[in-house]
Amino acid sequence: MKYKNTKTKVSFQGTIYEFSSIAEANHFNMLSLLLKQGKISDLILQPTYELTKGFKINTNATKSGESKVSGMKYTPDFSYLQDGKQIVVEVKGKVTTDYAMRKKLFLSIAYEKYGVNEFVEVFVKNTFVYDCKSVVKN
Repeated sequence: MKYKNTKTKVSFQGTIYEFSSIAEANHFNMLSLLLKQGKISDLILQPTYELTKGFKINTNATKSGESKVSGMKYTPDFSYLQDGKQIVVEVKGKVTTDYAMRKKLFLSIAYEKYGVNEFVEVFVKNTFVYDCKSVVKN
């Protein structure tokens, strides 16, 4: 769910893309320019990453005695390759509890499971870059 954002449409290479916010559309415009200049490649909008697999669990909460729990996925705004590195980008205006949880889970597996080198969070006034290869699990 987006909070007080203005949906924005952008045309790129004959295709119209709709973004959930002006900030997201602006970031796409910047990335599409880098793509045209050959500075990045393999730009993907809203890639999906599996954070956890679904499972079944025995419980007294259902008549069957078993409950199915669906897996959890994370869908950031963009991913692309730059200088041989896979980079994932999330453009945010507001950090929700759900996003904070998914970000933590994603960062813990991003490099190991998906080969993501950097995770970039773009806010209105700040940009934060996380080196996914540097994750050390306790």
